[in-house]
Amino acid sequence: MHTRVLTLAGLLALGACVTPEPAEPPPAPPIDVAWEPVLTDLAVESLGMVPAWLRDDLAIAMQGLSEDLQNEYALLIVDEDEPWLVDEIAFTIAHLSPEVLESANFHPELITLNAELVYARDEVLDYVELVEVGGSDTDPERYTTTRYRVGQYDETTDETSVVEQELGRDDYYWYVVHPRGEDERPYFINPDAYGSQPRAPDDGYFWRDFLWWAASDDCPDGVGECPVLEDMLTGVDLLWERRYGNSTDNGAMGQIIQWVNGVMHFGALEERSVQPVRIYGLHHGNCGEHGDLTNAAVRIGLIPGIVIEARGNDHCWSEFGDAGWTDSGWVQVEPVNNSIDYYGYYADADGNYNRSRNGIDDDCDGLADDADRDTDADEDGYTIADGDCHDGKPEVFPGAEEIANSFDDNCDGVADEGLDPEDIDADGDGWTVPGGDCDDTRAETNPDALDPLPSSNRLFGLSGGRGDALVLNRTADYVKTFELVVYVEDAEGRPVDGALVWVLGWSTTYSSATGWWPVTEMVSDATGTARMDLGYANEYAIRVDSNVGSWPPGSDTSIRPIIDTWPEEGEVFEYTVTLEEADQPAGARVESVVDLGGATPDYRLDVSHTTGGYRVAQVSRLLHDTFSLAFDGGEVDLFVVDQWGYERFVEGRDFAALGFVEAAAESDTSLQISDDREWYVVVANTRLGATTVIGDLQMELSALGEVPFDAPVALDRHFRLGPDEHVAFHIGRPAAD
Repeated sequence: MHTRVLTLAGLLALGACVTPEPAEPPPAPPIDVAWEPVLTDLAVESLGMVPAWLRDDLAIAMQGLSEDLQNEYALLIVDEDEPWLVDEIAFTIAHLSPEVLESANFHPELITLNAELVYARDEVLDYVELVEVGGSDTDPERYTTTRYRVGQYDETTDETSVVEQELGRDDYYWYVVHPRGEDERPYFINPDAYGSQPRAPDDGYFWRDFLWWAASDDCPDGVGECPVLEDMLTGVDLLWERRYGNSTDNGAMGQIIQWVNGVMHFGALEERSVQPVRIYGLHHGNCGEHGDLTNAAVRIGLIPGIVIEARGNDHCWSEFGDAGWTDSGWVQVEPVNNSIDYYGYYADADGNYNRSRNGIDDDCDGLADDADRDTDADEDGYTIADGDCHDGKPEVFPGAEEIANSFDDNCDGVADEGLDPEDIDADGDGWTVPGGDCDDTRAETNPDALDPLPSSNRLFGLSGGRGDALVLNRTADYVKTFELVVYVEDAEGRPVDGALVWVLGWSTTYSSATGWWPVTEMVSDATGTARMDLGYANEYAIRVDSNVGSWPPGSDTSIRPIIDTWPEEGEVFEYTVTLEEADQPAGARVESVVDLGGATPDYRLDVSHTTGGYRVAQVSRLLHDTFSLAFDGGEVDLFVVDQWGYERFVEGRDFAALGFVEAAAESDTSLQISDDREWYVVVANTRLGATTVIGDLQMELSALGEVPFDAPVALDRHFRLGPDEHVAFHIGRPAAD
């Protein structure tokens, strides 16, 4: 049990035999962060220098560190001479995994260098500019973001129009500023040293610096030096021209594609590195190395970037940000295939490939995403523009013979007009449409036929890595999906928060490696619920690991198949996991709520609270380090006890309370208390095993009779309570003279 005790000394007088002398009302305690007992003075000072929206996450990150490390990271903020760098520095400290912050291989000066390089690139890049939002450097809501010049190429006029687009605040910090791309750690790396071992700053390089100016004589064509990223991006005036599948004359993204292809051979060597600096030094790699290097180059160019993993299909690629082009705000890019905005990698269960563009009728011709409508794909003499209603079937075109197949063969808008389907077996397989033939143009399709095995390349799930090792679910942006919902509870039915649900799919991508392949992961929230989108036609197994237990029993690689009948597109599949051996916290052990027991009430105590969100922390199974996922809401216990009750609470025993609010996101309580004892107002996070709850508490103590103060004493405190933590506000008696 971790305790925070804040004393309101001198608020109550004994008043038994001696009438107290009139006194000035004691001052109200200052409004301040409620972490003094666990943060150093320097850490508290640094919190006051950062934007308000960053303080909670920075305080939570700091509180888990030793005092020496708190001071070391706080000094990066306190001693920074350039105030515009403070938000980038503070965000990085707040959102690096504790394993990185505590590592002897991590050099904190990399955090400042990273921020400085962001601003250095802003000075030379024409297609992007940094934008400082807020009234001044001391504005509590200030933040930085990027604004881009984006082109829109028109094939009909061969002209490109230009729009300006501003990036959202969080995307800027997570996907432009953050020094970790996915599964690497932000270390200084020597490009020529085997094994990608971390180095000291004077013996290694940080990717945001090195890849900008690096040149090597080991280019893929074997002649001369590799292209230099600085030379290729300098002078470019557009982010991209929104030309899909085109690697030339396509703004900064076109240049990045050419740079990656200019410095990399395709094909992995014996050494497989995840560090961009070493990948460049090797000049070799498969999709993984290409994805990591592309993502680093994109972020160096101040463009939001992310690596996308199709783990169950053994493939990955990159994405860059353009919120004006796709619903998700992300655009696929894969330099090794010279592709931008191409999504047709994987098939669904029917063998159909799904290409997703922006779903908008940009040229106002009544059709969306129809750039190839003037092509006669099936070579039947008609294009979509000519009225071909299915340019994949050569037997379907305007004027074709209508047959009884429930399809509009002649593209006049009516299927099977003028025909009697009872008498027609168009494909000669012995079945008519009324008899059950679902496609009377294919003799191999009829009720007697057998479905072939589905595509072996169908997609299970897509994930992206965030800089704090959180795995993001991106499946729905590429293929048809269903939703998997897993409820995790203990043997008593209490929800288990912070349970990591690891998902595997039965993959047949390689005939020699058929079996359960990792797909993605998700963590349960404070209600014990984990949700994720998955490819809709596959078989899946799961494993659950939490701070209080795992499932199924056995080794830490034991899994349990849960889906062997394929869910349909859009279906919600629910599954409950019970951790039989779990010891989930049960909350404060209040056995009864009592009154004053005959004592005369002397004071009125008004207490209210609201929670403003919570953070669930867990170790990623796929990216290995600890992440923190933010949720809205949050619940705490709030109660008022005397000294005896408080001591029993701290000891984990049953106790009686004067007032008790159980597992609430907000409360507003008024109580009467006496001056015959000392009281504690307690806010406790004792029901959650992996969650920090954030909120605010307001208290006001006012007189009901003769008291040594004539004005209410008020307190307003912000709290951040980790698992099994509480903060106790002590209403005490004055010390005797």
